[in-house]
Amino acid sequence: MVMFFGLTNLPETFQTMMNTIFHKQIAQGTLIVYMDNIAVHTEQRANKSEEQHLERHQELVREMLTILWKHNLYLNIEKCQFEQTKVDYLGVHVGDKQIKMEEGKIEKVKDWKLLRNVTEV
Repeated sequence: MVMFFGLTNLPETFQTMMNTIFHKQIAQGTLIVYMDNIAVHTEQRANKSEEQHLERHQELVREMLTILWKHNLYLNIEKCQFEQTKVDYLGVHVGDKQIKMEEGKIEKVKDWKLLRNVTEV
């Protein structure tokens, strides 16, 4: 891929940078990042109250925002969602202890006609 001013591999370079600056959070399993899509997620621990869980989640979000700020990266607040129990992330519904594809993404596959012989494959 060639970008303006002759820059090449810009998406790959950006993804590598994001993986590098968030390596700790990714390794801990509290953050997923794909390009400019970041999801901070936590699971409520059995011995913690809802309030303690929310405080932990907010602490992780603050940590993510601080890392972005230190690297001169900024969020578009209009695209942000905070403290959600269900989200759509990259075409996938996540929440209620489930992960499933958006219906629009699988409609065509569900509507495929049944193949009757090898030549139709």
